[in-house]
Amino acid sequence: MKIALVRQAPTYADWYKQPMLGLGYICSYLEKNGFTCRIFDAYFFRRTQEELYREIIDYNPDVIGISAMTYQVTSAAQLASKIKKKLKVPVVIGGSHITIMPQKTLEEFSVFDYGVYGEGEYAVLELLKYLEGEPSGLELIKGLVYRDKDSSVRVNEPRPFLKKEELDLLPYPAYNQYYAYTSSVMKAMDYYVIVSSRGCPCNCIFCSRASGRVLRQRSAEGVIGEIEFAISKYRVNTINFADEIFLFNCPDTRDMLRQIIQRGISKKIRWSGLVRADLVNEDIIALAKQAGCYRLGMGVESGDDSILKDIQKADLTTEKIKQAVKIIKKYGIELETYFILGHPNETLETLKKTVNLAVELNTSSIAVGIMVPYPGTKIYEMAQRGEGGYRLLSNDWSQYDKYGTKVLELKNLTHKELLKWQVRAYVYFYLKNFRLVDFVRFFYKRRRLLVYFFKKGMPPLNAFLKRIFDIYCALFCLMASLLLWALIPAAIYFEGGRSLFFSDFRVGRSRKIYRHFKFRSMIVGAEYSTGPVWSKEQDVRVTKIGRLLRATAMDELPQLWNILKGDMSFVGPRPERTFFVEKF
Repeated sequence: MKIALVRQAPTYADWYKQPMLGLGYICSYLEKNGFTCRIFDAYFFRRTQEELYREIIDYNPDVIGISAMTYQVTSAAQLASKIKKKLKVPVVIGGSHITIMPQKTLEEFSVFDYGVYGEGEYAVLELLKYLEGEPSGLELIKGLVYRDKDSSVRVNEPRPFLKKEELDLLPYPAYNQYYAYTSSVMKAMDYYVIVSSRGCPCNCIFCSRASGRVLRQRSAEGVIGEIEFAISKYRVNTINFADEIFLFNCPDTRDMLRQIIQRGISKKIRWSGLVRADLVNEDIIALAKQAGCYRLGMGVESGDDSILKDIQKADLTTEKIKQAVKIIKKYGIELETYFILGHPNETLETLKKTVNLAVELNTSSIAVGIMVPYPGTKIYEMAQRGEGGYRLLSNDWSQYDKYGTKVLELKNLTHKELLKWQVRAYVYFYLKNFRLVDFVRFFYKRRRLLVYFFKKGMPPLNAFLKRIFDIYCALFCLMASLLLWALIPAAIYFEGGRSLFFSDFRVGRSRKIYRHFKFRSMIVGAEYSTGPVWSKEQDVRVTKIGRLLRATAMDELPQLWNILKGDMSFVGPRPERTFFVEKF
């Protein structure tokens, strides 16, 4: 029996060079039990949804398993429906959405034949054995959702989460799948992904905790064994610990870090992971650094203490966050901080506090999302009841992502305002800290996301994104043309032009008049006697250097200053001189 395990194509952001851990574990567990599997990871392999569909059809599997988060479940159903027109095979849906809404998912999407909720390794194996003809009934498979003979949806009792000792017995994720279908073995992955624990004991109201509320840590020996396997098998030098929170300040974590140091692994690899601000102290960060930590991620969420309390971030305060950031920076560890806009009863004032805190912390990078009421969270319940100042705008699951979709707004903040401040947070973070190169690099890496915003045609955001595009392009062009800014004025001067620049007045947006700058390409006083006239070919007023500048458009370089000021845009229309605006 051939199994296709599927992660869909991205809808908005850049493709990830990180394999999907859940499918990797299920694939290796099925292979261990005699099944033939192939992972179709559109995120990793940079496939469109259409390319993904064709590859699955060509593989001709006997069973298809699709993993989907909430915003992906609708597209998963569309993909399954298209596949079933060609292949008459059962489709199993898994992932966080069905884990939270097992019955509703199969009732809403009839194209799915089965669903697996919770951890999937054991349930998927038992389902496949049933499909192969084993006599045990579907009703005995824990964690399974299916339809009985009268087509009504049946939800079996949940499967207990795997215990700590069971996690060590699972085979390592089937990352060989990613190397098998990648032309360059050394560049197959940006880093090797390990999960050293499952579950999260925190009670944040915006998280569904689909992996359970109890932290279940693998043994230090088991984790280190996988690291050593990754080094020898795949020659990796970078590890990403994908735990919901990796750097717990607890004996198990400290023991593992010490063993990484003692075995010399810290000299072979570097690693990254997530940490909570209230778990940070000098001892654990110093140990992490010695063990090879180079980058951490930390959820800050808000810059307002009352909101931090309301969203149940334990006893976290902005002062504790600042102290944690200070300690991490002290040890030279890169830090990405995460923020959410649109908390319960959020106001413009608290939102500004969040953005100001991001600027003040000035960490290596930030990620800013808009609150999404994911099913299974307290936020979702509040939005449905209209509590916390929330108004639920959509029940379309495809809209439930963090970037630009219109799902939720507050009575004090419209959705348009949240969108504008989401992008503004990034701009302020980089520009107020004078990090121009980082600013350009950030928006270049996320250019697909900007294109996504434009394609969605969001009027309140398009003008702001257009401004971001202008700033980004102007800064890039300024840096790329630094040498020209020395050569061109020198050439104009030695040709006899003591006036290096030319300026006139143009009419911009909303008929605003501004001073427009160019490198001088004509003789001084060219229009003193005639007044403004249209330029023409073989214009005798143009200097020799001016002809070269005009032919290459280098005379317009000073207009980059006008673009940075907001007088004009790369994306037109071209501002005209006041004389001709009045005339025509």
